[in-house]
Amino acid sequence: GVAALGAGVEYVTKIGINKMQEIHTALWKYFSSEARKIKGIKVYGPDDEVRGTAKLNTGILSLNIDGMEPAAVSAELAQNGICTRAGFHCAPLAHKTLGTDMCGGTVRFSMNHLNTKKEIDTILNVLQEIV
Repeated sequence: GVAALGAGVEYVTKIGINKMQEIHTALWKYFSSEARKIKGIKVYGPDDEVRGTAKLNTGILSLNIDGMEPAAVSAELAQNGICTRAGFHCAPLAHKTLGTDMCGGTVRFSMNHLNTKKEIDTILNVLQEIV
């Protein structure tokens, strides 16, 4: 465990936590902005202007497609090699507040510094096909 922790710290130090944050924040902003343009998709959370200026961006984006259960959307994405998580994400009260408790939650995407714009474009294209 100690050796793994040391390797992890070395990895993050080599790349730089600020650089990692910069990359996944840029990807999140792009994904959020483009997903909001697709009719039939609802992205949850503040828009790019608000969230993109935060000091810390987690790289997580939740959305739904009108008329589809999140589990069905997630399954279709999986058939295209896109891994997501559908449901309440251990936060049922948050989903009650969002109004997504009656439709099964949301589809959650998580990105990090290893993802690419090309991968985000693939996701956007598949979402467009699903819609």
